[in-house]
Amino acid sequence: MTTQLEQGRLTVKTPAIDRQLRALQRTATRVVSAVIFAGLLIGGAVLHATEPTMGVWLMGGSALPLLHALLAGRRPRRHGARLRGRRSPPSAGASPPAAGSRRL
Repeated sequence: MTTQLEQGRLTVKTPAIDRQLRALQRTATRVVSAVIFAGLLIGGAVLHATEPTMGVWLMGGSALPLLHALLAGRRPRRHGARLRGRRSPPSAGASPPAAGSRRL
């Protein structure tokens, strides 16, 4: 283990942290979509007074980021519990770290 640490090949599996990071990334993406929605909607409303056609297009186009902000992350979860226990034995030589692991 000391040799692996010295060579930079020691990996630690952190599934809980990985899940939290994925949830944080989904939340950040949804927040960005909400900000884009707000910008398009407000911009369209302000522009509607001087350029009605463009204002309507901007307000209509704001529906896409709104739908993304509301519906992103609502996908059904994949049930990988059946596959968790079925891992192939490690091959000879150095193998890349498994998904969900961190290098130390």
